[in-house]
Amino acid sequence: MLATKVSKLPQAANIQAAVEDSLRRLQTDYIDVYFSHDDDTDTPLTKTLGAIRS
Repeated sequence: MLATKVSKLPQAANIQAAVEDSLRRLQTDYIDVYFSHDDDTDTPLTKTLGAIRS
């Protein structure tokens, strides 16, 4: 199982960049578990999850 995390910055662009950086750094095409340091209550969950899936 491969897990990594993203910082507290709420912007979708930050999440997408962090996912891409993690994939490159870990030399893989997928991540099993992706943790967020904190929920961004101002952003709908579907938008956050959409940024992670991109």
